[in-house]
Amino acid sequence: MSARHPVSDTPQTAPWRLQARAIEQQMRSWWSVRSAQEQRLLQVCCAVIAVALIWAVGMQPALTSIQKSRSQLPQLHTDAAQVQAYILEAQALQRRHAGSIDATQLTQALQNSLLRTGLNDATTLQEVDNAGATTRQWEVTLFNASAALVMEWLSEMPYQLRLHTPAIMLERASVDGRDRPGYVSGRVLVSQPEKDQP
Repeated sequence: MSARHPVSDTPQTAPWRLQARAIEQQMRSWWSVRSAQEQRLLQVCCAVIAVALIWAVGMQPALTSIQKSRSQLPQLHTDAAQVQAYILEAQALQRRHAGSIDATQLTQALQNSLLRTGLNDATTLQEVDNAGATTRQWEVTLFNASAALVMEWLSEMPYQLRLHTPAIMLERASVDGRDRPGYVSGRVLVSQPEKDQP
């Protein structure tokens, strides 16, 4: 029975291990002869290189993607507005076939339109009592209402309710004497047309 000899590094694998050990020893020797100031400077350089690599590999592509999304946002808003216009046009065509809203239901329909747009809490609706008037009118009073929602409601109302606005009196909202950008207060006069257009 032959004795087993311990397995040593074979000629095929030993060279790369020896080379790695030699490089490691050289690096340690090179580092040990550096002064403390040089070592600190080298550490700072390595940190700067590491940060640059993180920026190039991770953060810069993400920021580029965000910037690209922001540049595409106006076009997306334009597309959304176009789609909304198509929807309103389709709704108007549907109402032409279905007929106009019953006059007795217009007040409730106006209130519902404010509710759908998100203006119910910032508005009050009151029918105007005009003696001898041939058409019905309503006054919508707004207080600290979102300007964007008000514009949306005004643009949709002629299509949804077949009403028009003969008078719009709006100003920037203010709280405790300070202007509140993006919000408005005032009054909007809504009227039933003299003659229902087809």
